[in-house]
Amino acid sequence: MSQNISTAGNQSSSSSLPPPYSSSSSLPSPSSYSSSSSSSTSYVSQNNTGAGNQAISSSIPPSSSSSSPSSYTIVDGSSNAPKGSVGVCFGRSGDNLPSPSVIIQLLKSHRISKVRLFIPIPAVLTALKGTGIQLMIGVPNENIMQLSTGGADAALAWLKTNVLAFVDASQVCYLAVGNEVLHTDASLTPHLVPAMYNLHKALQMLGLDSTIKLSSPCSSQILSIWMLPRTARSLRSASPPSGRC
Repeated sequence: MSQNISTAGNQSSSSSLPPPYSSSSSLPSPSSYSSSSSSSTSYVSQNNTGAGNQAISSSIPPSSSSSSPSSYTIVDGSSNAPKGSVGVCFGRSGDNLPSPSVIIQLLKSHRISKVRLFIPIPAVLTALKGTGIQLMIGVPNENIMQLSTGGADAALAWLKTNVLAFVDASQVCYLAVGNEVLHTDASLTPHLVPAMYNLHKALQMLGLDSTIKLSSPCSSQILSIWMLPRTARSLRSASPPSGRC
């Protein structure tokens, strides 16, 4: 099976964090994760093709006394009353895959409350409906041209047909428009922002613009300088043209 959902580092939550961190100290981790001694944090990843398609890219910044990231302790969320939330990427590219209902039971059993779908698959959305799992739903690259040139009406039709017909709007938190468009398809680059603009107008028409946000996943290869983050610069060729947003 080409899709693999795994919990990184199934270590006991009683293990101590390496110096200079301790289980009671405040870690510089994402704000959605708890690092207190009364709870543990799950880090779940799923293998998918394509650069950057990793469910959670959590990191604890290394200190001057730490020789490598491997010294960090990662624990699962099996302890009582976890306060953090965990998300995974839910891909369906492959063969011999479990049914959506089986996968969703697995997600629920591991208290996974956030899912990214690379494309809106009706069977998956239907199985997710009513579970309370929050969703980031991908807008396929092949739909960007239509959404760009068709105006808000085309975007509204796309939302109703591909998303809202199968899952409650209250579960949808994000639309990820395209996948690495700025790196993989120069012909779509000028259409990315207009497509996002039209989707935003459609969300406004539905009264959902305050609850469903728009983004576009980008490859790190669009950066000409990436180290250190504060000095990062994007490639001029990867910059979308100025436009409405």
